[in-house]
Amino acid sequence: MRVFHRYANYTYKDLTPTRGDFINELGLRAAIKQFGTVVNDHHRGADLYLMRGLRGRKLFMKLPHPKVYKGPYDAKIYAAADAILTPSSEWTKRLRNGTHTPLRGTPCKTKVITIHQFVLPQFKPLQHHPTTKEIRERLGGGFIIGQFGGIRNTNYPHVFLDALPRLRKKYPHLNVVFSDEKLEMIDGITRHNFPYAMMPHVLSACDMVLYSERTDQGHFCGSLKIKEAMACGVPVLSPRYRAREEEMGTDYEFFHPWFRNVKRRPEVADSIFDLVSLAIEDEELRLAVGQRLIQRAEFFSLKQGARRLEKSFKNLIKRCR
Repeated sequence: MRVFHRYANYTYKDLTPTRGDFINELGLRAAIKQFGTVVNDHHRGADLYLMRGLRGRKLFMKLPHPKVYKGPYDAKIYAAADAILTPSSEWTKRLRNGTHTPLRGTPCKTKVITIHQFVLPQFKPLQHHPTTKEIRERLGGGFIIGQFGGIRNTNYPHVFLDALPRLRKKYPHLNVVFSDEKLEMIDGITRHNFPYAMMPHVLSACDMVLYSERTDQGHFCGSLKIKEAMACGVPVLSPRYRAREEEMGTDYEFFHPWFRNVKRRPEVADSIFDLVSLAIEDEELRLAVGQRLIQRAEFFSLKQGARRLEKSFKNLIKRCR
């Protein structure tokens, strides 16, 4: 199977693992290569055409069928596409029933396919690897909580920072690591940047990973960062979003409440304090949760994800003939 793939107006050479969107598209290309060939030039012909991003709108409209779109809502693109790809079942549900905000109550008529995201094989438990042990020493040892990736207004960890002074006072061996310079000057936090190739070791060096998205998008957006931590057997401290429940399970032990009303901020800070304390004091539970996450991460593995993607693409090509 030949699949043309393009992310907006970026070339293949532009897709370096330096930002989340690029990493997601590289994972998608890796999945396609499990069963077919990725075509970079649409003039060479393909069995299926796949694009993401509004900046590729003009090209997408000119592509032959079957063609698939992955990205933000656009009425003309959705109408022209043979299928829409989403990273979570919740997003698929919202498109199908019309509750995705841009649809304004009108169900999406285009076929919607959930493909999730693809965890590369190098993400696995590496806690006993010498490189991982060296990174643990570099991060300060003790109990390490890490958040890796850019910090924006939507994922600034306000409430975690509310709880941090109490946590540091109770657990002096707690070390918190961020990769964004916005948090570099906050007491109790160190900043370290690592290339993406090192992230399996970096995640494995942590005892817990922080996910602090606070917008409604957390309910329907998949998170590759969480799936990668799961594959490494590292528990994630996260708000309870429907997309996070899909990834880690509805009975996951380290969910804290999400909130819109700022009056709930002290309550959520207390919950974060209790959950981190539980993770530090109950090592047996934390390790058991990590093992369960490894098992759940298999569903998002490159191998299993590629099988589902191949089946979906074959059915779509057959339907469009």
